[in-house]
Amino acid sequence: VEEVGAILPEVLAPIASGEIRAPEGIRIDSGHCVSCLTCYRVCPHHALDISQGPTPVPVDPACHGCGLCAALCPGNAIELAQRPGRQILGELEDAGSGAKATPRTVLFCCSRSGLGPTGNGGGDALSDSDQTSFIEVPCACSVSEEMLLAAFLKGAEKVLVVGCHPDNCLSQRGSAV
Repeated sequence: VEEVGAILPEVLAPIASGEIRAPEGIRIDSGHCVSCLTCYRVCPHHALDISQGPTPVPVDPACHGCGLCAALCPGNAIELAQRPGRQILGELEDAGSGAKATPRTVLFCCSRSGLGPTGNGGGDALSDSDQTSFIEVPCACSVSEEMLLAAFLKGAEKVLVVGCHPDNCLSQRGSAV
């Protein structure tokens, strides 16, 4: 009770002043958007508004930044605000540069999966001798065909997309949770 009482004023002050804003999840480039509404149909969180015109508008409080809309957008008009696809592709490019050999196995790991450079649960199967490269993504559904192809073109023999545990997935049931 003491700890809650100590932090309560710090939590309530921004709420009372109206300073709290939802983080930006995605950005849509209206110049590249072809108004196909693929993003609207696939969004598990119903975080796009199509009532304002031909280009969907993100509803930031509803957007979890999973990236499914960005991965499936045929016009490449959508990018994640926090972790754009070009940043992930850059990490893939960096994985085989310098003194490091080209990774034989590339794992695109959901940030909630528990796998990755700090906590890989793979043991010997995913050791450094296998030249495994872990690339953290916001959600397994954010891995686009372009990212998969780039990994193979980089020389990877195996490419895996590792999702989170079903009970831990924010996008599995969308806004129904």
